Amino acid sequence: MPVSVEAPGSQIGPYKLLQQIGEGGMGTVYLAEQEEPVRRRVALKIIKAGMDSRQVIARFEAERQALSMMDHPNIAHVLDVGTTETGRPYFVMELVKGLPITTYCDEKGLTPKQRLGVFKSICHAVQHAHQKGIIHRDLKPNNILVTEFDNRAVPKIIDFGLAKALHQRLTEKTMFTQLGQVLGTLEYMSPEQSKMNQQDVDTRTDIYSLGVLLYELLTGTTPFDKQRLHSAAIDEVFKIIREEDPPKPSNRLSTLLSRPEIASRRGIEPKKLSGFVRGELDWIVMKTLEKDRARRYETANGLAADIQRYLDDQPVVASPPSASYRLRKFARRHRIVLTMAVVVAAALVGGLTVALYGLVQANRERALAVREAEKSEAISGFLNDMLSSVDPNRTLGEDVTVRTILDEAATRLDQEELAHQPAARAALLSSIGRSYVALGLFEDAKPHFAESLTLQEQILGPGHPDTAANRDDLALAHLQLGEYEQAEILYARAVEVREAASGPDAASDSVLGLADVLIYTGRHDEAEALLRQAVAAERRRTGDLTPGLARALKTLGLALEKKGVNDEAIRALRESVEIYRVVYGSPSTQVAEALSSLGAALEANSDLESAEEVHRESLQIRRQLLSPEHPSLGASLNNLGLVLSRLNKPEEAEHVLREALENRRTNYHTSHQATAATLNNLASALERLNRTEEALRYYEEAIRMATEALPTGHMMPAALRGNRAACLIGMQRFEEAEAELAEAHAILHKALGPEHRRTQKVVQYAIELYEAWGKPERLAEWRLRLAKEDL
Repeated sequence: MPVSVEAPGSQIGPYKLLQQIGEGGMGTVYLAEQEEPVRRRVALKIIKAGMDSRQVIARFEAERQALSMMDHPNIAHVLDVGTTETGRPYFVMELVKGLPITTYCDEKGLTPKQRLGVFKSICHAVQHAHQKGIIHRDLKPNNILVTEFDNRAVPKIIDFGLAKALHQRLTEKTMFTQLGQVLGTLEYMSPEQSKMNQQDVDTRTDIYSLGVLLYELLTGTTPFDKQRLHSAAIDEVFKIIREEDPPKPSNRLSTLLSRPEIASRRGIEPKKLSGFVRGELDWIVMKTLEKDRARRYETANGLAADIQRYLDDQPVVASPPSASYRLRKFARRHRIVLTMAVVVAAALVGGLTVALYGLVQANRERALAVREAEKSEAISGFLNDMLSSVDPNRTLGEDVTVRTILDEAATRLDQEELAHQPAARAALLSSIGRSYVALGLFEDAKPHFAESLTLQEQILGPGHPDTAANRDDLALAHLQLGEYEQAEILYARAVEVREAASGPDAASDSVLGLADVLIYTGRHDEAEALLRQAVAAERRRTGDLTPGLARALKTLGLALEKKGVNDEAIRALRESVEIYRVVYGSPSTQVAEALSSLGAALEANSDLESAEEVHRESLQIRRQLLSPEHPSLGASLNNLGLVLSRLNKPEEAEHVLREALENRRTNYHTSHQATAATLNNLASALERLNRTEEALRYYEEAIRMATEALPTGHMMPAALRGNRAACLIGMQRFEEAEAELAEAHAILHKALGPEHRRTQKVVQYAIELYEAWGKPERLAEWRLRLAKEDL
């Protein structure tokens, strides 16, 4: 049998092998020391001598490529790749000094809830791999090591030896699964992996393996007994995996002789452990272990989100959709209040009251269940009728679009459809409104949101927390249409109701909407204060890789950019972009929106080349995903046009900005600051083309529109006046320019302060004015002002 020429003490490239720390079917892992260009210890994995068949090398190279594609804090990073002098490939990873996740949790005595927190991080890492098009196929404790950083458990996925690419080849060498060869570890293998041909394995096979891991973290054992699987014939093992349903975790715990030891390692009394797992955790685990993968969670993030719902005492997706279950969740969240009420009632009237309470509660549950069933039936019937009405073979011809379906549904609801089913009608109105918003049709969405809110307030009462989402919906429509006062009132009320019901952290969505209003209306300090609290709340509530945190960071970055705090704004926006890329992948509208905000901050920081690159990516994504009339497309066009103009590409800028202006005039029929911004940018491009009279007309329209759309004292009309003044200077209309600059500077100095770039830009225009006009006293005065403001 061939012997490896590598051993502790030998050198491979810049790496000195210190000791063997692991061994698998294909390769050997060494602790190695790198001496240059940096000195550090690493893990070096090299293919075993004698294992260099074409297929094994291909699989080894697949692991190298899979790891190199990923950049996630819970996946081991690849630092280098190479080939030994004997022609065998190796790769170098960060050294993960940790324990297998199950061992770590047991040795640290982590409670079940603490284990769920660590498990969520693994789900997010697996989601990242899936977003990169990689399926792991061998998730198990030995491939997930846990280290500690700042006294916090940090899991790392370290082995992608069986990784499979979803959409691309990972290596130029052929790699395939031979007939009769099955890849994976038996205890963690999904039913589809146990088949002889694994060509149709997809991301849901990793969901199954995550379910096995979660089962083990909760119970100390895998769904199918390891000894049983390893002692049975292979055909019998595969039959068990494909056909046999494992016991629920709570049932398995109730039968284990080692339950006292298992409970001790989880910091819980043995008699309470089964009860802790029974219910929601059973449902979550068993959903991941479904034989039919279509019934599992669709994504790893979906699984993580359900874990978070459980931790937050919110209804989980995996639960049966029963009214009694949701009532129990409510009771758990308000346990102290309800317990006191029951105790007082029992003390006052004794057993009879308790019996009557039970009867009333049962009747309420039955009534609620009936109402929910009737509501669901009404919604289902409406949707079926609606889809039938837009059958292209019937009345509407062949050109049936989403807009067509929405308009038809809206028309039917306008005709008092479901008038006697207010809950169903409210739900449908909200759904139609959100669909209009997705198409960028805010004016169409607004009346649906308004009626839905009215109905919900009649059904639940105006102070009920479930109405907060309805207020947020209506507020968003007002905000996008420039109706800021109405939007602020609605968002503020939603924040008030949510905080009263569940505490400040629960109001994050409404807080972010309110912050948007503050930014649009120039109240940047107020927005910043709210947003810093929102970012902290999202990190506490949902962790570091969630859409809520990404949105909070994006909005904070926007507020900071408006204040001129560009470096911090750029950092927040970059983090937002990266989170959205992990959560939603790209292309996605969320990534495009965050890129658009990042590009604006880069442009404000005068990093124009980077801003152009970012805006082009945002525009490309939006062209791919949205209709030409969508307002978000207009935003990307506007931003790119501004950067092109500043890069002295006025011809291309004019073409892009005229498309943006057409989009914005289509979407905003009255004065709107978005249209004003595009008019201003187009005027700037035309000025660079020496078409100053035409530019001046666009500047004047932009100022008029911004003044009508925004509150008195807002910085935007003042900034636009400064730009018009610069144009007037070039035309030697000095007196008009002087009047514009005086008014602009007074407003910007008050609104933004003397050091803000927009204020200093107006000062610079004044210096240019008095130089061109030949007024040395006034020139000296403004130069002195600039020098003072620079200090």
